[in-house]
Parts: sequence; structure tokens; C-alpha cells
Amino acid sequence: MSQRVLVLTLSSGLGANLANNLSQHYYTYGSFWKKRIHLPNIISSRVDLTRKDSIERVMTQFRPDIVIYTPPIFGFYHAIENPELIDLFLVKGTLNCAYACERSNIHLVFISNSCIFSGENAPYHEDALSNPLSYLGGLYSHAETIVQKTLSRHTILRVAQFLAPSLSLQNTFYDYLILKLLSEETVKIDHKYKSGVSDLALVFEVLQKVINDSTPPRILNVTSSNSLSQYQVGSLVAKKFGYNVDLLLASDIEFPRDRRKYRDPSYKDKRDFTLSSEKLSEYLGKPILSLEEIIERMF
Repeated sequence: MSQRVLVLTLSSGLGANLANNLSQHYYTYGSFWKKRIHLPNIISSRVDLTRKDSIERVMTQFRPDIVIYTPPIFGFYHAIENPELIDLFLVKGTLNCAYACERSNIHLVFISNSCIFSGENAPYHEDALSNPLSYLGGLYSHAETIVQKTLSRHTILRVAQFLAPSLSLQNTFYDYLILKLLSEETVKIDHKYKSGVSDLALVFEVLQKVINDSTPPRILNVTSSNSLSQYQVGSLVAKKFGYNVDLLLASDIEFPRDRRKYRDPSYKDKRDFTLSSEKLSEYLGKPILSLEEIIERMF
């Protein structure tokens, strides 16, 4: 338990879940944005990611060996509601983290996703060129470029749709789905956006290997071995819990095309954002679970 890990930030659903697991194996520290996230065995501090001095302060305070940056706004819906914030976190925040880590020779793990691609040429391998269709995808692509050009020690993990209850104040797709089903409300779920999934066990297994690896990969997809639409994933989860599947309604992706920066008529067509799991299987030295097997393992 010699490694010191700093998770920026606990305010993201994935960040809080990872920190909770990491704390059982490493000295784990975290940051939060506005409201403190209380997790056992984790010392946390408020950090303004848009201010370089704020990040430098927490680096000096915790002296981490590795920093994991999970932007506090992680997903289309949060980007839609907070366009200015996602811009700050994914561009200025990433740049500040990258500079601070490079200056102290710290390995940075940046959590990205498949929205940097167009959805037209799946499956996407790690060396595929980004071609984002959405504003959010463009910002993630820009953030990846910042990480690659600024840091000598970095790993970019492109994490497929994360299925797990959130430990932070930010709801995940899983939280949204379960809350609706528990309330016996109809749930509109996209049936055109196709991707793989990940769960906490898979992401943590990869992250733990990256932390302990003397020569970790620069880019790695973290995903199930196959993919389905969100509607199909929701149906599998509902069946597993015994909920009424008829409450799920197949719908077009809920993208407000009339809002500035988000106008994107191309989302009228089906898109496949499947990430290749070939390199992941090679890195872990074993076959990767299917989407159905991951859902079965979760519950």
C-alpha cells in the first residue's frame, strides 16, 4: 500500500466509485468541486480545476504518485445543462492538471470515452483518429490532445458506458434508469446510440494494473466485448431486477438540437460507438466479458 493516488474528482460518478475501491489498496486522496463527498478512508480537499494554483496546492498537500482525472461532468445530459462548465473542466481543467503533473513528473490517467468518434466506422481501436460529431465529443478530443502533447507520463482510458450506482452527487445512467423503474414511470431510452458497457470491477481491474505497471499503455479502451443500444441495455437490467420492461420506450437520442453548440442533425441516424476490446484482452491476458456477462456479474 505504498502508492499514493489522487482522484480528481470525487464529484463524478465514476471518480467516487473508483476512489472507494482504490482506498482498499492504496493511500487514496480525492478532490471535490462544490459539495464535499464523504467516503471512508479517503481524505479530500476542495479543488477549483479551472485555477492552476488550486491544483498545485492539492498536489503539494497530498504528494501523489499518480493522478486520475475523471471530469466532474461526465455525459451528454450534464453537458447539455452545463455547457460553460464542461468547457472549463475538459479544456482548462485538463490543461491545468497536465501542467501540474508534468512539472512534478506524475503519471496522469485521463478518463475519456467513445464520443470522440463519429459512430460511422466501429469498432474503434486505440489508434483510430477522432472525428467527433457533438460538442461534448469535440471537447473530449481536445482534452486527449492536451494530455498527449503535454505529458511524458500519461494513460488515456476510453471507458464505455459505466453501469453502476453513483457514490457522488452526480447520477449515472444506471441511477436514472432504476429510479424511473422503481417509481413505475415510463422511461425514454435512446435506441440509436450503440456502444459497449463497463462496470466498476472492469475499470478498477484495468486501473490497478496501470498503476502497478512500469510501462503502462498510452491509450486503452475499457469496454465489454460486444455492444448494444441503451434501450437494449436498459431492457437487460430491467429483466434482471424483475421490473416491468414495458415501461421502457425506445426513443431517439435526447439531444436538444435547437440549443446553441448542440445543433447536430446527424444524430437522427443510427450511430455505433463500439470500442474494440482486442488490446484490452491482450493487456489483461484474458478474454473480455460480454455485455450480458457484465450485467450478470453486477447483479
